[in-house]
Order: sequence, then C-alpha cells, then structure tokens
Amino acid sequence: MSDRRKATTFRLPPAPRGYPIIGNMLQLGKMPHLTLTNLSKTYGPIMSLKLGSTTTILISSSTMAKEVLKTHDEIFVDRPVLDAMRALDHHEYSIAVLPASEKWRYLRKILTMEMFTSQRLNGSQELRQAKVTQLLDHVDKCCENNQTVLVGRASFITSLNFISNTLFSKDVASYDDSHASNEFYELTRGIMVQTGLPNISDYFPSLRWCDPQGLRQKTKLMMEKMAAMIEKIVNQRLQDGTSPTHNDMLDNLLKIQKEDVSEFNRKDLDHFLLLDVVPVRIRCLCIGSASTVGIELPTSYVVRSGLLLFLQMGEKVVTE
Repeated sequence: MSDRRKATTFRLPPAPRGYPIIGNMLQLGKMPHLTLTNLSKTYGPIMSLKLGSTTTILISSSTMAKEVLKTHDEIFVDRPVLDAMRALDHHEYSIAVLPASEKWRYLRKILTMEMFTSQRLNGSQELRQAKVTQLLDHVDKCCENNQTVLVGRASFITSLNFISNTLFSKDVASYDDSHASNEFYELTRGIMVQTGLPNISDYFPSLRWCDPQGLRQKTKLMMEKMAAMIEKIVNQRLQDGTSPTHNDMLDNLLKIQKEDVSEFNRKDLDHFLLLDVVPVRIRCLCIGSASTVGIELPTSYVVRSGLLLFLQMGEKVVTE
C-alpha cells in the first residue's frame, strides 16, 4: 500500500508576466515605487511578484495593509532573513529577524522596557540637550575656522554618542577625523549600509553558499570588530561592577542576565547590543520624535531627517 497525500496548493494573487529565472526583477526599473504603483492599478491592491526565485506579495492599499499589519498580524509577523544578517549567526539571536517565538517576545519585552517607555525617554532629555549643544558647538567651530560642515556625518555621530551614553555612559565617536576615535562610527555605519544593499543571494537563495557579492563576508568582518569593541566595554563593566553614576542600559541588561541566564545569556547580550539596539535607536532618533518607534529607511534619508531633528532640538535648547 502506498500512502498518497494530496499536496495542498494555494492560489497566488494576480501577477504581471515575468521572464524565466529572473522573474519580474527587470520590470521594476530605476524607480520601483512608481512602477509598483502603476502595476497595482492593473493587478489590484494585492498582487504577487517573482523576484528571482523568491515570491513576493505586494500590498498597496491602506485597507489591505490594515488586514496584514493589524487584523492578521500574527500570521505575517515573521520576516525573511537577509543573507548579510547571517554573518556571525546573528539571525539566530536578533529580534529583528527571529520568528515570533517565546524568545522573540522575551527580547522584545526587554527592548521595550529599556528603550521605549515614557520614563526612559523623559529621563534622557538632559542628555539629548547636551548632545545637541555639542553638535551646535561643532558647527560654530567649523564656521569660525571657515571649514565645511559634513552634515550627515555630524548628525550621525551626535545620534551615535547619545545612544552610546544611554547604553555605556560614554562617547564612542568624535567630530574630528581621527580614525581611532571614530572606528565605532565607521563600523556602525558600514554594517547598516552593507545590510541594506541589494544582495543577489536574497533573490536566489541557492547562491548563498558562495556569497557572490561578498556582502556577508564584509558584514562579518565589521561585525567581528564591533563585537570585540562591545565585548571589551562589557568586560570592563563586569570588572568595575555596577555604579550609581552609570545606571545605564548596560547595567540593567547585566542584571537581567544575572537573574535569568537561561533566557538571556552572554551571547544574547552581545548580539542584542551589536545590531538590535544601536541601529534601531539611530533610526528612531533620526526619523521622528522621541516617541516614534521608527521605520527603516535608506541611510541618506536617515541623516537628512536627523539634521532636521537636531536643528529643531537645537533651536529649542537655545530658546530655553
């Protein structure tokens, strides 16, 4: 006797005709957002695209977006894992790409409690004002010396130092051009750029083994350097012990780890600080107000939005 089971097949939403192997990739053009808008007029508010060997479902109306993101959010909560995020096995620890499991909920709870509560945000107001003042002082100094202000770099460093003080109670970058003082800045920015680049391995998963563009390897090298810097900071804190002068996020995370090592071990802590906290917080600072939880956008948009935010905050500081 043979056990025959009927294969369950699901009908995909309407889709434009694609090419063999590459699917609809070439049809997106240089302005994919406009192309997708025009396609939605033909194929409706929900349609499917074949990007390489990856099937993608496009939602292009507020009604359908509500169904996906709110009504049926538990079904759609999982995210595809970008190949670059597999460097150092980060995808096995990151709240950004973990499937909706008990571990994911636990990490999300920690992130919310330590970063996005009103008490945390209000408590960092003085620090935000101090960092904006430093930014304005840097701009004044450049003006006095008749030097060009690198706006994107300056706003990014301001965001990064605010975050590092929230985490570690110390600056990790400076406005000068010294490589030694800005390695953390270069690594943070580099990782964000590398993980945001189009990667052929994401469209053709069968090519992951050879990393054709070398993005995963480049990301791995930067992650290793950044992880070593974070490990050094954490080890120093463990030697020094917690202090009332710190009372920062690292102190709280170490307490959580000590109390519940089975759920939150040292590897969880390192990966949590490596990519889940710093880039997330930079995007939150640069895209909206302190109460905004953040959206992932290209780095160029992030730094431009960051400048606007910090100039507005600077005007408020001057007024006060």
